[in-house]
Amino acid sequence: MAGLCDVVRRLNFFFFTAMFLADTIAHPETLQHLTLWTMALHSLYWSTSPPDSGVSTFELKRLHGMAFCGAHAVLAAYCWLLFWNPTLELDLADKWGNSHTFAWVRSFFLHVFPVVAHYGELWAYRQQGFRELVHAQPGGLHAAWSALGFFAFVTLYEQFFPQATDTYNIKGIDNATFIIGAKACALVSTIVAFAVLRNVGFGAKTGDKPKAS
Repeated sequence: MAGLCDVVRRLNFFFFTAMFLADTIAHPETLQHLTLWTMALHSLYWSTSPPDSGVSTFELKRLHGMAFCGAHAVLAAYCWLLFWNPTLELDLADKWGNSHTFAWVRSFFLHVFPVVAHYGELWAYRQQGFRELVHAQPGGLHAAWSALGFFAFVTLYEQFFPQATDTYNIKGIDNATFIIGAKACALVSTIVAFAVLRNVGFGAKTGDKPKAS
Protein backbone atom coordinates (compact mmCIF):
# COMPACT_ATOMS: atom_id res chain seq x y z
CA MET A 1 0.00 0.00 0.00
CA ALA A 2 2.83 2.38 0.84
CA GLY A 3 4.29 1.92 -2.64
CA LEU A 4 0.93 2.67 -4.26
CA CYS A 5 0.50 5.78 -2.09
CA ASP A 6 3.93 6.98 -3.18
CA VAL A 7 2.94 6.48 -6.81
CA VAL A 8 -0.24 8.52 -6.25
CA ARG A 9 1.81 11.37 -4.73
CA ARG A 10 4.24 11.34 -7.63
CA LEU A 11 1.41 11.31 -10.18
CA ASN A 12 -0.12 14.30 -8.41
CA PHE A 13 3.22 16.09 -8.54
CA PHE A 14 3.66 15.48 -12.27
CA PHE A 15 0.03 16.34 -13.04
CA PHE A 16 -0.03 19.64 -11.16
CA THR A 17 3.39 20.63 -12.46
CA ALA A 18 2.31 19.84 -16.03
CA MET A 19 -0.92 21.83 -15.59
CA PHE A 20 1.00 24.81 -14.25
CA LEU A 21 3.60 24.76 -17.01
CA ALA A 22 1.11 24.11 -19.83
CA ASP A 23 -1.16 26.95 -18.75
CA THR A 24 1.57 29.50 -18.15
CA ILE A 25 3.48 28.67 -21.33
CA ALA A 26 0.38 28.73 -23.52
CA HIS A 27 -1.09 31.80 -21.84
CA PRO A 28 1.50 33.73 -19.76
CA GLU A 29 -1.14 36.20 -18.57
CA THR A 30 -2.62 33.46 -16.36
CA LEU A 31 0.33 34.00 -14.02
CA GLN A 32 -1.72 36.95 -12.81
CA HIS A 33 -4.30 34.47 -11.47
CA LEU A 34 -4.08 33.21 -7.90
CA THR A 35 -5.22 29.78 -9.10
CA LEU A 36 -2.01 29.28 -11.06
CA TRP A 37 0.11 30.36 -8.09
CA THR A 38 -1.77 27.77 -6.03
CA MET A 39 -1.08 25.07 -8.63
CA ALA A 40 2.62 25.80 -8.08
CA LEU A 41 2.04 25.46 -4.32
CA HIS A 42 0.40 22.05 -4.82
CA SER A 43 3.31 20.93 -7.00
CA LEU A 44 5.74 22.02 -4.29
CA TYR A 45 3.74 20.15 -1.64
CA TRP A 46 3.62 16.90 -3.63
CA SER A 47 7.34 17.14 -4.33
CA THR A 48 8.03 16.58 -0.61
CA SER A 49 9.04 13.18 0.71
CA PRO A 50 6.08 10.85 1.34
CA PRO A 51 5.38 9.81 4.94
CA ASP A 52 5.80 6.09 4.18
CA SER A 53 8.54 5.77 6.77
CA GLY A 54 6.21 6.90 9.55
CA VAL A 55 8.23 10.06 10.07
CA SER A 56 6.80 13.40 9.02
CA THR A 57 9.31 15.79 7.46
CA PHE A 58 9.48 19.49 8.28
CA GLU A 59 8.43 20.41 4.74
CA LEU A 60 5.50 18.01 4.73
CA LYS A 61 4.18 19.42 7.98
CA ARG A 62 4.47 23.04 6.90
CA LEU A 63 3.04 22.58 3.41
CA HIS A 64 0.22 20.09 3.88
CA GLY A 65 -2.23 22.24 5.84
CA MET A 66 -1.36 25.23 3.65
CA ALA A 67 -2.06 23.32 0.43
CA PHE A 68 -5.07 21.39 1.77
CA CYS A 69 -6.83 24.47 3.14
CA GLY A 70 -5.68 26.50 0.14
CA ALA A 71 -7.42 24.13 -2.27
CA HIS A 72 -10.71 24.73 -0.44
CA ALA A 73 -10.11 28.47 -0.21
CA VAL A 74 -9.45 28.83 -3.95
CA LEU A 75 -12.59 26.88 -4.82
CA ALA A 76 -14.71 29.03 -2.51
CA ALA A 77 -13.21 32.29 -3.80
CA TYR A 78 -13.69 31.05 -7.36
CA CYS A 79 -17.42 30.62 -6.71
CA TRP A 80 -17.48 34.22 -5.45
CA LEU A 81 -15.65 35.29 -8.59
CA LEU A 82 -18.11 33.49 -10.87
CA PHE A 83 -20.98 35.20 -9.08
CA TRP A 84 -19.61 38.54 -10.27
CA ASN A 85 -18.29 37.36 -13.63
CA PRO A 86 -20.08 34.15 -14.66
CA THR A 87 -18.69 34.30 -18.21
CA LEU A 88 -15.04 34.49 -17.16
CA GLU A 89 -14.09 31.04 -18.44
CA LEU A 90 -16.06 31.46 -21.67
CA ASP A 91 -14.48 34.85 -22.31
CA LEU A 92 -11.03 33.33 -21.86
CA ALA A 93 -11.92 30.44 -24.18
CA ASP A 94 -13.08 32.86 -26.88
CA LYS A 95 -9.95 34.95 -26.42
CA TRP A 96 -7.68 31.91 -26.72
CA GLY A 97 -9.63 30.20 -29.50
CA ASN A 98 -10.67 27.23 -27.34
CA SER A 99 -14.04 25.53 -27.10
CA HIS A 100 -16.36 26.28 -24.19
CA THR A 101 -16.22 22.60 -23.22
CA PHE A 102 -12.44 22.82 -22.95
CA ALA A 103 -12.81 25.95 -20.81
CA TRP A 104 -14.98 24.19 -18.24
CA VAL A 105 -12.80 21.03 -18.23
CA ARG A 106 -9.77 23.24 -17.62
CA SER A 107 -11.64 25.05 -14.86
CA PHE A 108 -12.54 21.73 -13.19
CA PHE A 109 -8.92 20.61 -13.04
CA LEU A 110 -7.72 23.99 -11.81
CA HIS A 111 -10.36 24.62 -9.14
CA VAL A 112 -12.13 21.37 -8.16
CA PHE A 113 -9.61 18.60 -8.76
CA PRO A 114 -7.08 19.92 -6.18
CA VAL A 115 -9.69 19.35 -3.45
CA VAL A 116 -10.41 15.86 -4.79
CA ALA A 117 -6.69 15.06 -4.96
CA HIS A 118 -6.09 16.08 -1.35
CA TYR A 119 -8.97 13.98 -0.04
CA GLY A 120 -7.75 11.12 -2.19
CA GLU A 121 -4.37 11.36 -0.48
CA LEU A 122 -5.94 11.32 2.99
CA TRP A 123 -7.92 8.24 2.02
CA ALA A 124 -4.90 6.48 0.47
CA TYR A 125 -2.78 7.06 3.57
CA ARG A 126 -5.53 6.31 6.09
CA GLN A 127 -3.80 3.14 7.35
CA GLN A 128 -0.53 5.02 7.92
CA GLY A 129 -2.27 7.60 10.10
CA PHE A 130 -1.38 10.46 7.76
CA ARG A 131 -3.51 13.06 9.54
CA GLU A 132 -2.13 12.27 12.99
CA LEU A 133 1.38 12.02 11.61
CA VAL A 134 1.33 15.46 10.02
CA HIS A 135 -0.93 17.31 12.45
CA ALA A 136 -0.34 15.62 15.80
CA GLN A 137 2.09 18.33 16.83
CA PRO A 138 0.64 20.12 19.87
CA GLY A 139 0.45 23.87 20.25
CA GLY A 140 -1.49 26.65 18.64
CA LEU A 141 1.28 27.82 16.30
CA HIS A 142 1.24 24.69 14.15
CA ALA A 143 -2.57 24.71 14.03
CA ALA A 144 -2.65 28.40 13.10
CA TRP A 145 -0.14 27.90 10.30
CA SER A 146 -1.99 24.85 8.98
CA ALA A 147 -5.26 26.77 8.87
CA LEU A 148 -4.05 30.23 7.88
CA GLY A 149 -0.70 29.72 6.16
CA PHE A 150 -2.39 29.96 2.79
CA PHE A 151 -3.44 33.53 3.58
CA ALA A 152 0.22 34.44 3.99
CA PHE A 153 0.70 33.01 0.52
CA VAL A 154 -2.21 35.15 -0.76
CA THR A 155 -0.66 38.25 0.80
CA LEU A 156 2.49 37.62 -1.23
CA TYR A 157 0.42 37.24 -4.40
CA GLU A 158 -1.40 40.52 -3.70
CA GLN A 159 1.87 42.42 -3.61
CA PHE A 160 2.22 41.67 -7.32
CA PHE A 161 -1.42 41.77 -8.43
CA PRO A 162 -3.48 43.97 -6.07
CA GLN A 163 -6.28 44.85 -8.53
CA ALA A 164 -8.41 41.72 -8.63
CA THR A 165 -11.29 43.41 -10.42
CA ASP A 166 -8.99 44.31 -13.30
CA THR A 167 -7.32 40.89 -13.37
CA TYR A 168 -10.64 39.04 -13.53
CA ASN A 169 -12.66 41.69 -15.41
CA ILE A 170 -15.10 42.21 -12.54
CA LYS A 171 -17.86 44.81 -12.96
CA GLY A 172 -20.41 46.19 -10.52
CA ILE A 173 -18.29 46.07 -7.37
CA ASP A 174 -15.20 47.94 -6.26
CA ASN A 175 -11.90 46.16 -5.82
CA ALA A 176 -11.71 46.47 -2.02
CA THR A 177 -15.22 45.08 -1.49
CA PHE A 178 -14.63 42.25 -3.94
CA ILE A 179 -11.43 41.22 -2.16
CA ILE A 180 -13.13 41.34 1.24
CA GLY A 181 -15.90 39.08 -0.05
CA ALA A 182 -13.43 36.66 -1.65
CA LYS A 183 -11.38 36.44 1.55
CA ALA A 184 -14.51 35.93 3.63
CA CYS A 185 -15.52 32.98 1.43
CA ALA A 186 -11.98 31.64 1.58
CA LEU A 187 -11.81 32.00 5.36
CA VAL A 188 -15.08 30.14 5.94
CA SER A 189 -13.98 27.32 3.63
CA THR A 190 -10.58 27.17 5.36
CA ILE A 191 -12.21 26.83 8.78
CA VAL A 192 -14.41 24.01 7.48
CA ALA A 193 -11.46 22.31 5.77
CA PHE A 194 -9.32 22.51 8.89
CA ALA A 195 -12.16 21.14 11.03
CA VAL A 196 -12.49 18.21 8.63
CA LEU A 197 -8.73 17.68 8.66
CA ARG A 198 -8.60 17.55 12.46
CA ASN A 199 -11.80 15.64 13.19
CA VAL A 200 -12.85 13.34 10.34
CA GLY A 201 -11.53 9.78 10.55
CA PHE A 202 -8.88 9.70 7.85
CA GLY A 203 -6.14 8.79 10.31
CA ALA A 204 -4.73 5.84 12.15
CA LYS A 205 -6.80 3.54 14.28
CA THR A 206 -7.39 4.48 17.88
CA GLY A 207 -4.33 3.78 19.96
CA ASP A 208 -1.83 4.14 17.11
CA LYS A 209 0.95 6.58 17.78
CA PRO A 210 2.67 7.62 14.56
CA LYS A 211 6.03 9.29 14.90
CA ALA A 212 6.48 13.01 14.38
CA SER A 213 9.73 14.79 13.86
